[in-house]
Amino acid sequence: WLNRQNIELCLVGGLKKLPFICAIDIGISSQGFINAIQDGLPEEQKHLAIYKRIQNTKEYAINQLDTKLGCRYPLQHERETMKNWLVALATSADGRTHRFMPEFCGRVIDAAFCRFSDNDEQATPKEYGHEADLVVKQAVDAEGIPFSQASKWWEIVDALFDAGRLFEAERAQRYAVPTLMDLMGIASEPSISADFANALDEGMKVEEVFKIMVSAAIGDYPIFSTCTQFDVGAARIMALDLQDVVQVGSEPARKAAALFFAMARSAFIRKINLSPEDLPYVNKKYRPYFERLVLENTDTYKRICYDEYHKTGGNKSFREIILTDGREGRKWNLEIMLSSQLPDDFDKLAEIATCKVILSAGTPQTRARIKEIFGLTETEEQAL
Repeated sequence: WLNRQNIELCLVGGLKKLPFICAIDIGISSQGFINAIQDGLPEEQKHLAIYKRIQNTKEYAINQLDTKLGCRYPLQHERETMKNWLVALATSADGRTHRFMPEFCGRVIDAAFCRFSDNDEQATPKEYGHEADLVVKQAVDAEGIPFSQASKWWEIVDALFDAGRLFEAERAQRYAVPTLMDLMGIASEPSISADFANALDEGMKVEEVFKIMVSAAIGDYPIFSTCTQFDVGAARIMALDLQDVVQVGSEPARKAAALFFAMARSAFIRKINLSPEDLPYVNKKYRPYFERLVLENTDTYKRICYDEYHKTGGNKSFREIILTDGREGRKWNLEIMLSSQLPDDFDKLAEIATCKVILSAGTPQTRARIKEIFGLTETEEQAL
């Protein structure tokens, strides 16, 4: 059913460009949709639709702290998503979250971007490494961009942008922004430690819990531990298969599912989550570029599908990410589709849903819960 809906969106009359579609799936069911779209595209455009089976390795790394091109700091909605993801990471598998963790994560994120920006005298932006990325190195050499041992990654980002090398500038920026590994040191900064010294929950300091959970995550999830390596390129339609990284059953598996769903979301959403309201907050140097981008994509159809959403186990932090997208997505012309076997997964999401599709009569208990969550009338319940 989801595949059919996505194919139909690609066939809407009057389209001048392909819509932006992301199907986050567990299994290969969405691969057929991608194959169908690729078969209908000319050879030089087949790269616009891709299917990727995600692996928990550094080669598939996606840094959740990436920002818009040229932006030293995240936009407000990006910061909120980063914070929710970090809280989910720092939450135990059984769902226990330190009561000061949201505030602590927000503070750490802000401090990290301040530390690695290049517009603060007290900041220490990351130093450029000419051998770190072959694509960036070749572009720097081809454009004759000067650099030294004291050069910073942000300088290279700006220089590549000025040279019209947008793809290479985006790659260079991956090395300029904070990573999960960086947050371990940021969390120990004296000012943060002092401010949260008395932030206790069951006798545990929030800083201690944060370090334990983030350290464990770096070991368990190489995909989250470093700067972005996974790239969907120019693709506008993508299916991201989480079959090999999302398991079922246990509490740790449900936590991992929520984290990987959020990771797959970010690979797509960063392509389209910009609205005219955001433009005053992007780097002035880059504003004309983003103005053109917003103008080109404003009326483009955009959709993200989460299949088997129930495998996230109702993770609160991930649900907040979806709720944020639901509220902000209207500005991006984004449609969100969630598919789950459990009505309880929708909860607050049902309040902002504009279309509900029920594909099974279920049991009397399930129907009663569906009626409660979705506000069905007696007639609609009887129809089920």
